[in-house]
Amino acid sequence: MINTLYTYGMGLTAVCSYLLGLFVVSKNIRHPLYKSWFYFCESVGTWSLGYFFTMLPAIPRDFALLSSRVSHASGALIPALFLRYVFIWLDIKKKRLLISCYISSCVLVILSL
Repeated sequence: MINTLYTYGMGLTAVCSYLLGLFVVSKNIRHPLYKSWFYFCESVGTWSLGYFFTMLPAIPRDFALLSSRVSHASGALIPALFLRYVFIWLDIKKKRLLISCYISSCVLVILSL
């Protein structure tokens, strides 16, 4: 029963994250703060959706493996996207740190696929 609750919780997290991202970006699609929050929400939603499909009991093995890989790849982007959001929000200009975070996230994405 706990596994079922966890599975559907991940599905609900994915749906809510996608909807929150769409809601925020619909307020002003050109604002960099809203766009960065949208990208963060989409990454969290994809991560949660991948786990949701991986945890379903009647899912084919190949699709579960693909879902797990997509989930881990998306999860590798979450810290860098959140850091970008915080930098924009607080008006911090540390471009080198942000670029190094993006590079390390991209390396993790490649390794997870």
